[in-house]
Amino acid sequence: MSGCGCGPSRWEKENSAPEGFWDTRIDVDLLTDALNVSGRARHGSGTGRLQHRHVHALLALDHHPTLSTLLAAQSDRDNKRAQDEDARSADQARALIELIGNEEAKRRAESAENPNKYHPKHNPDGHDFEECPVCGYETFCVQDLDMWGRVGFGQCVVCSYRRSPRVADQEGFVEHLARLMGDD
Repeated sequence: MSGCGCGPSRWEKENSAPEGFWDTRIDVDLLTDALNVSGRARHGSGTGRLQHRHVHALLALDHHPTLSTLLAAQSDRDNKRAQDEDARSADQARALIELIGNEEAKRRAESAENPNKYHPKHNPDGHDFEECPVCGYETFCVQDLDMWGRVGFGQCVVCSYRRSPRVADQEGFVEHLARLMGDD
């Protein structure tokens, strides 16, 4: 019916390609070359070293709406790695507290000085100590905040627990959503 001048048919509207579908640049020759180069290593006949241009050609495919999984998969791996590192850091911090004992931890907390404390001239972006999620003392030295300004990343000066920027962003996102939903 689209030939009648009255616009696309209902079927054409419901089954059309998403916007940007045809905008993806696919360099077939370069991707074929990448397969040939990497094939040498897979088949034991060479090193098979990919060049940056090969990787960029592959990443260009990720802009296609139906193929955009590479960057999401990488982000998922990075998030998992950050969570694993955070768990290891928390385990090491608990082991340190167990090793030094509660009295020594308390002594360290009472004598702790924040190396990043706020100063209007020398450190205007400084942060106060926060409560450490592992040892519970207010000795978590915040270096900066997540992208929503809610969760700090840094290190505890008593138990050495370290929270990465990625983990802070993940926790901050959860807090941000809770705030938006009115659960804050």
